[in-house]
Amino acid sequence: MKYTRKTLKNGLNVFLVNIPDAQSVVFTIFVKVGSRYERVGEAGVAHFLEHVFFKGSQNYPSPTGISTLIDAIGGDFNAATSKESTEFYIHAEKHHFDLIFNVLTDMIQNPLFNAEELEKEKGVVIEEINLYQDNPGAQVESDAWQLDFVLTGSQKALALPPGLALGVAQPAALERARATPNRGIYFDLVEFESFIVKNQTPNTPALSLMYALAAQVERIDAESIETRWARHQAMAHRTWHWTESMNGKGVALEVLAPREFRSPTVTCIKLPSGVSGSAVDKEMKRRGYTISPGYGALKDSTIRIGHMGDHTVDELNELLQVLEDVLRS
Repeated sequence: MKYTRKTLKNGLNVFLVNIPDAQSVVFTIFVKVGSRYERVGEAGVAHFLEHVFFKGSQNYPSPTGISTLIDAIGGDFNAATSKESTEFYIHAEKHHFDLIFNVLTDMIQNPLFNAEELEKEKGVVIEEINLYQDNPGAQVESDAWQLDFVLTGSQKALALPPGLALGVAQPAALERARATPNRGIYFDLVEFESFIVKNQTPNTPALSLMYALAAQVERIDAESIETRWARHQAMAHRTWHWTESMNGKGVALEVLAPREFRSPTVTCIKLPSGVSGSAVDKEMKRRGYTISPGYGALKDSTIRIGHMGDHTVDELNELLQVLEDVLRS
């Protein structure tokens, strides 16, 4: 991804990324504070603060007022916490840049931290943690968020063939399993734990996949998991922007999921009336690119684009260019 970097007199670094044909703009503020900097007894505070910055500021004191203002211009806003940093962004049509700049900078520089709003937000954070348990392509802090059990597969975000399940259980989950009679044989956490301490598995493992996993973990470690999450998010935003820009080219596309429920790893796109998802998928395969039609009743009215694993923004741009040609032909 090409970008321009400028350093202001106060030391702040500003990165400008130009996406040709984009009709929208994203303004993001990165704060160099994340979960890694939390002391004992502070686990989760960075993630909590990420939420409460949206609960009112000096010039925009009402939380619902901020939401209504951004919704009124067709924008969306969100935030994310990693080990090293916390990011806040607002996304809207590009001619609203001055407005979203003023809103976000005021939120970060002049937050109100109303006591009543802080208390209400505790429950929201807990529910969000539950949501992220099923999303291995995004940030999952099993210890800091005190998640009882996290389960994922080897394909998709890890970019391996299917066939492995990976999980991590907190001590409390193991204790509850030990106290449960008739746990069964296939998925017994206590048995898994007893074999892990011996560096073994209860059943014959898929060795080829485990060797592949070891190699892939080395690659992920070299990139850093935070960079991987950010790459997934960058590809997601690129896909959403491309979908919007196609409407200006006479192709009526729409991201299926509402803004607040979109995934950083895959995007489902509604096609124009009369265009078949299966036919688009077939033509893309003929040209050497892989996407997928939708599931079930959505098979012929949608397509799905994966932006996770080892894919890059440059590879995604190449695919989107071919897909644009297919849709306009």
